[in-house]
Amino acid sequence: SFTVLKGTIPNTCTVAQANDSTDLPSYRTKNLGKEVYAVNVGLIYKELLHYEWQSTTNAYTDNSYGIKLNLIDYK
Repeated sequence: SFTVLKGTIPNTCTVAQANDSTDLPSYRTKNLGKEVYAVNVGLIYKELLHYEWQSTTNAYTDNSYGIKLNLIDYK
């Protein structure tokens, strides 16, 4: 089961698409991809994250982005 905004959905399958990172003194990256599907519903949750951190500027680069999709209702 998996809990989304709609509530707890039974009989789900999680697909881990990516989960890697680089951690250097002056540069960090993170890539994360995850999808959750429910029986007789389909996609109920999706998370995608990519960030790059530069310690020289102490900020995320313009190439950083992320998205989360979370089921709120279905018929």
